[in-house]
Amino acid sequence: MRICSLCDLLNLTDIYYEDDTWRICECATCSQILVIYKIGHTMVVNPGALCDIIEIIREIFGENVKLRMKQRSIPDHFHFHIII
Repeated sequence: MRICSLCDLLNLTDIYYEDDTWRICECATCSQILVIYKIGHTMVVNPGALCDIIEIIREIFGENVKLRMKQRSIPDHFHFHIII
């Protein structure tokens, strides 16, 4: 069984926000802010849930944040970085 570093982050990093679907925390690799989809190893995300988290991100970090949604080293567990 492959170990997922995103699943590991669910228990190891500082948390900025969390609900049943998302966690916003610090990325252990680059120290930027990371948004992790908690529903599991999938790249299919409910569009409504994505809109909801983007609204929450803007409430917490401001309207001018940029989102980098390119999956790099972990291609099977949806996540993205917030760039302030």
